[in-house]
Amino acid sequence: MKKLLSIGRVLHAARSLSIGMIAGALFLFVACNKSADTTPAVQPDAKTAELQKQVKVQQNTSIKVDEKKADTTTSDDAAKKAADAKAAADAKKAAQQKADNDVVKKVEAYTGASYITLNDPKNEEHFNEDPVIFTGVVSPNTKKIVVKASTGSKDCGPNELCFSYNEDVYQLNDFNLGDSKFTYRAAEKWSNLWPGVDTFDFTATFWDATTSSTSVKIYYTPGGAEMGKPVIYLYPTKTTKVSVNVAPTNGISVSEPAIGRGWNVIADTAGRLLNLADNKTYPYLFWEGYAANFRTPSEGFVVAKADVKKLFEEKLAILGLNAKEIVDFEEYWLPKFDKKPYYFVTFISKADLDKYAPLTVSPKPDSVIRVFFDYKGLDARTSVVEQKLNKVTRNGFAVVEWGGRLYR
Repeated sequence: MKKLLSIGRVLHAARSLSIGMIAGALFLFVACNKSADTTPAVQPDAKTAELQKQVKVQQNTSIKVDEKKADTTTSDDAAKKAADAKAAADAKKAAQQKADNDVVKKVEAYTGASYITLNDPKNEEHFNEDPVIFTGVVSPNTKKIVVKASTGSKDCGPNELCFSYNEDVYQLNDFNLGDSKFTYRAAEKWSNLWPGVDTFDFTATFWDATTSSTSVKIYYTPGGAEMGKPVIYLYPTKTTKVSVNVAPTNGISVSEPAIGRGWNVIADTAGRLLNLADNKTYPYLFWEGYAANFRTPSEGFVVAKADVKKLFEEKLAILGLNAKEIVDFEEYWLPKFDKKPYYFVTFISKADLDKYAPLTVSPKPDSVIRVFFDYKGLDARTSVVEQKLNKVTRNGFAVVEWGGRLYR
């Protein structure tokens, strides 16, 4: 009975307290009575149970309110970040618009000449690796630059060698109104650079819709030209010790006998060569290598596959080779002319060959004959400008060399 009266007094006093304080009071009351009284616990009456239920509901409601406040805070933070990002983007856009307007004003105020100039590469420059980089300058009123890269011929003219035509047209995406410089790159993997002779046309469109163009022609020989089986014969007027060296611009890949820093041989009048390095006799000195900046002449001869042998016999004789040398030549080269019905054949001048692969011989010979050719297989007969070959004769101590361009 005393416990019930005590509970009543507690409840009466709790009317002026918060629900949280009531819960705390009840907890303390129960704890104290548990420690002071070991008699069995008395079950709360209906009013006490209802009060406990209300306290629990209030606690759950308070937790949900706190969670909602947290969610609201997170949402507010995200909204603020989004607003800040939009403000930054708008500011950047406004700054860019102002810069663009300033450029337009500058362009509109420009009264100078409209121009486009290509600085690099130079016309007819040779390349043996890509990418090839083009740079130039334009007047400040240039709106856009379009580049057309092309190679070969669309139609076969009466005096032209027909190579397959390829073309690529590209507008420089990284060029903007007001820019004064431009850069363009060409490479085989981008389909705007091809082996052979390539032409690049650069066209600038200006603010007033007028245009101006400039073009450049380059020679692209990937890796340089491989010089296949050049062989060197020595014919002194008497048995003589001879030193020979050859230095193709991109180096020697193979030689027999081994060239080392140059060949040193004893040559007799029949052309037999005793190599002093290995004490073996050779009919000629053999080498292969690579020439940079190699240019194939457009003049030459087009013949059917069946007439290639006849062509070589005729032209090699004009260029100074004797019967044995022509046989040696044909033994090596004729088997390579078996894949196409027609062939274009051209001969490299001695002056150019001396640049691609300088040859030195000591003692100095009385005559030096160097024959080197290039070729291309064709699917159909094509008209070309016929190459004029001058008759070559030998006299005294003669050095003779023949070779051709290798395609693997």
